[in-house]
Amino acid sequence: MANPRVNLPSLHPAQRRIADHPARFKAVCLGRRAGKSALITNLVCRGAVNGKSIGVFVPQYRMISEIWQTIVLLLNEIKIEANKTEGIIRLPDTGGRIKFFSLENETAGRGEKFHEIYLDEIAFAKDNFEFQWSTAIRPTLTDYAGTAMACSTPNGISDENFFNRICNDADTYWTVFKAPSSSNPYLPKDELELIKKRTNSLIWLQEYLADFISMGSQTFFPISSFMGADGLPEPLPQIWGGVFAVVDTALKSGLEHDGTAVLYCAFQSPDYSPDRLPKIFVLDWDLRSIDGSLLIDFLPHINQRIEDLVREYTCRAGNLGIYIEDKGSGTVLLGQSERSGIPTIAIPSNLTALGKDERAIAASPYIASGQVRISQYAFEKMLEFKGSYKNHLISQINNFRLADKQSYKRSDDCLDTLTYAAILGCGSGRDNF
Repeated sequence: MANPRVNLPSLHPAQRRIADHPARFKAVCLGRRAGKSALITNLVCRGAVNGKSIGVFVPQYRMISEIWQTIVLLLNEIKIEANKTEGIIRLPDTGGRIKFFSLENETAGRGEKFHEIYLDEIAFAKDNFEFQWSTAIRPTLTDYAGTAMACSTPNGISDENFFNRICNDADTYWTVFKAPSSSNPYLPKDELELIKKRTNSLIWLQEYLADFISMGSQTFFPISSFMGADGLPEPLPQIWGGVFAVVDTALKSGLEHDGTAVLYCAFQSPDYSPDRLPKIFVLDWDLRSIDGSLLIDFLPHINQRIEDLVREYTCRAGNLGIYIEDKGSGTVLLGQSERSGIPTIAIPSNLTALGKDERAIAASPYIASGQVRISQYAFEKMLEFKGSYKNHLISQINNFRLADKQSYKRSDDCLDTLTYAAILGCGSGRDNF
């Protein structure tokens, strides 16, 4: 059959080293923006143009769309037959074909035969992927003695994680390639330095240096991130912004009286910050056991505390309102506020839909860059809650770990309000202030 010429983008040196290596099984561990997707799409197109049958496997169906569109665009110079519903792109003039699979289907790949397969973002496959690989996917290479490439950024250290094992086990038959984000010569060096400065150290190591990090082995938010250069709370500057509160009322534990946490924060506009970044100052916090009826009575108390803090710190913008999750008992509070006239705002659903780990990661750039500070009062405050007398905010910060399988046993009410506050004040919710 004819072999039409397709003008594919050139690979940069790190990509080329991986592509040209003769290994049959390649485990490719790359940092963010190092060019993983570009490498995969380039090799997939090259193989199909040369008449090969290619399989592309991704952890979730929604991940197919972007790589599909890129491949269709790269092949637009030649005749193709693309059926997205079936997940197949055929090249009639070469006999090549590309078939896409979501690993959500545990039988993905069965009955197929491929010259090449590509496992994209495979570190995020389910923990049982080893069985799926052995029984359904690996056999598809038998007919042609085909090749496989498993690509991803790391996703922690776990014996159950397929990508972690093939990259780190001594007896693996996979040839391992590793390249940090900086291996991509098209990424501005000063931008990477800025990201490093404003990113949690664990996230930087995993996402940009492509290191396998045990996220559960150390505190994700070091207390020093909230302090001044001497490791102590900084004196608060003149607050030109206002004060807001974040309330976590979710009934998670099933206990009769669950914890209701409140975080009181001052917002400082970037216009009044020396580094031109928005700032959040934690002024106070509270944690109480409150049943449904007392919860409504607690709302005026929160509003009054905001007013007191506005006067105490002479905050120019005044009371910025109370942010509450629009679910569970939070919905009751939001409804009550309409009748009482107390200003409340529902936390955006795109934030409440995130899990604790995802919210922590979303908040981490602002915390790592020093945009969230804890006042001396909030740092020294002690409070008794469920028989434990301590600073619950600081304790929850110190005890938080990513990917903690025992998290359901841990109280994170105060930490939840902190991550919400960081994102609302410094990130996606800043337009509300």
